[in-house]
Amino acid sequence: RPIPMGNPTSALGTGVDPEYPGRDADNFWLNVWDDDVARRSGGSLTAATSDGSTTNELFDPLGYLYAIRVPPAGGNYEVQVRMTCASDGVGRLELSLYPPENTVSPNFLRDNVEVPLVPEVSLPKSNFTRPGTAVCPSNYADFDNRLNAGLAPDPAPWETVYNIGAQPGDWVLQAQHGGGGNRTLYSLRVIDASQAGDAQHCTTFSNPDCPAIRPVNTLGAYTDPILFAPNSTVPVELYLTEVPLANARSKLEIYMFDAADGIQSVRILMPPRTDPPPNTPADRKYARFSWNTVGESGFTASPVYNLTCPVGPTNVSCVKSPSGNPQNDLNNRQVKIVVDLASIDYDGDGTIDPYTCQTDCWWKVEYEYDTNSNLNEETTGWYTQIVGDPIRLTG
Repeated sequence: RPIPMGNPTSALGTGVDPEYPGRDADNFWLNVWDDDVARRSGGSLTAATSDGSTTNELFDPLGYLYAIRVPPAGGNYEVQVRMTCASDGVGRLELSLYPPENTVSPNFLRDNVEVPLVPEVSLPKSNFTRPGTAVCPSNYADFDNRLNAGLAPDPAPWETVYNIGAQPGDWVLQAQHGGGGNRTLYSLRVIDASQAGDAQHCTTFSNPDCPAIRPVNTLGAYTDPILFAPNSTVPVELYLTEVPLANARSKLEIYMFDAADGIQSVRILMPPRTDPPPNTPADRKYARFSWNTVGESGFTASPVYNLTCPVGPTNVSCVKSPSGNPQNDLNNRQVKIVVDLASIDYDGDGTIDPYTCQTDCWWKVEYEYDTNSNLNEETTGWYTQIVGDPIRLTG
């Protein structure tokens, strides 16, 4: 069964927007690139080619898919989008919404898009265009210019894409590039319009029925050096995926595109074992894992690496460039990380501990960079899956 990606809230890809209580900033925007842009420069999911000539084996013609689970408890839910002025040219975003389908297919979320059970199942496609002006309009988020000047980001206008009311089930939102410019950067959220103020937003920590936006195929993220607080020694933590206790005897596989291209190192944080308030460190520990670059046409798969980090905490697993040159080792490459949930050593004492989490079962990615190196823009795509998911036989 799929495990949730993204974060435990009703918003995704909001950059450094502090609007949502009880959570960390995303530190990235969602992105969709024109398929004419090579994968090495653009998105791992939407580029038609890897390097301008080699076919991109990560390409998905459906674009980015998101699941929005509307609870049966009722409400008046609206899907909203916000675009940023970090987009290239006259960026355009095409969004399509597919209502829940009653199907027993194990891949039912994609089935809603690929093989609709009812003709014309999608709602009318919505196009959003950012004005192609040299100066960002005052009602759009000029993140680049304002953050570089040490100012808070302008509040970009949230526009309602669809009003889905209270119909429960898994809605699927499809995001594709609509032409104009190479990249379109955006944020998504779901609000309960029947509520007011902060009550329109939610987290799954305090509300298990929170209609969080979850990536279905790939979490496509774009981050800028300004979102990583350049020259800071504090690593950036990004929510990755939720792994319930039911998967404690399985393996967690994490796939990351351009995992450390321009970044000093990448580590994986496990959920806290106790039950603290959201966003407190508690006893959240680093996961031990093995990793390798995944072979595909035109590339040779690298051997499995189990490297320690060059800076920060020592004796923990770390994704980094084996040769010290990430442009050669990791650029335009897919990295596969494997965590054995049945062999976790929380304390590093050589003793296997049972995988444990309480209300917060979310894993995180920790990016760290060397202040002596230049951090570039980062376009990445992540997805996760459980291998060896146990089944229960009943008579």
